[in-house]
Amino acid sequence: MVFVHLIFLTQNLESLSSLLGILGFRSYSAKKREGSLLFQQNHISIEGRLPSSSHEKESLNKKQGTTIAEFWISTPQEKSLVFDKLGTTIQCLPPNKISEYFESRFYINQDRTDQSHHNFQPILSHIDHVALNIKEEHFSVTSESLRKKLGFVPLAPQKISGHTTSFTCSAFQLPGASFFLVLNTSCDPGSQINDFLNRHNGPGVQHIAFHSENLEASIPYLKQNSIPFIDIPEDYYNTLYKKELTSQEINSLKKAHLLYEPSLNHEGFLKQTFTKNLFGPLFFEIIHRHNLSGFGENNITNLFKALE
Repeated sequence: MVFVHLIFLTQNLESLSSLLGILGFRSYSAKKREGSLLFQQNHISIEGRLPSSSHEKESLNKKQGTTIAEFWISTPQEKSLVFDKLGTTIQCLPPNKISEYFESRFYINQDRTDQSHHNFQPILSHIDHVALNIKEEHFSVTSESLRKKLGFVPLAPQKISGHTTSFTCSAFQLPGASFFLVLNTSCDPGSQINDFLNRHNGPGVQHIAFHSENLEASIPYLKQNSIPFIDIPEDYYNTLYKKELTSQEINSLKKAHLLYEPSLNHEGFLKQTFTKNLFGPLFFEIIHRHNLSGFGENNITNLFKALE
């Protein structure tokens, strides 16, 4: 399992802390640096930092108050990709280096941990993928850098088409790992990808997908704790695979506001849903896979059309 560490640069550390507490993360405080917190659960850690320089403050003002400045991936070898056209820094680091970083900078702070959410913790076992929006003209050089510098393997790109706009979803996987990077591009000026680029003032992380073992339990719990999710249009459930699902199963998905997609060989499936924008244009996805390595392309297309 790949361990992923995300570094949020934010003007609102309390909001980030509250959100991650609801998601079941345990909180750590910085030993030396004020304005920095660490949140950890299973194979996921998120570090929240307040801006510490005028340059960081100016950058955050352009990016609606929050951006993912870096993310680290645990790998046997140490590699780094600092790439302006990607909007973030990717580092591949040996697990012992990440552990040393945590131990030298943070300690557990039980007082900051919201115990009211610990009676039920949504099972977020790992980060399934991180999706980035980039300009179409930067895709080739970005793709080459991911392959040659970090060793990612490209998967077949998928085009998601709505009634009026479209975008291309290109996934990259670390060999032998259940972690993907997804690059989204679009040539349509009015697409959601280019809307993000305009609102975010450049490329960056669009969403983070957390894997959950029990979506049917997790999503209602998160909604009860004021995590806002997108509304799934009624028309979406009319497009579901009724030959494979019973009316009861479809109603169960509908009740939990989940999207569903079977694998081509009908031996696997994928369930997923998305929060609304949480920090500027950044949102979360909660996903569950069973013998399926795709990203719900038909799912997203149907939802995309329904939302349009």
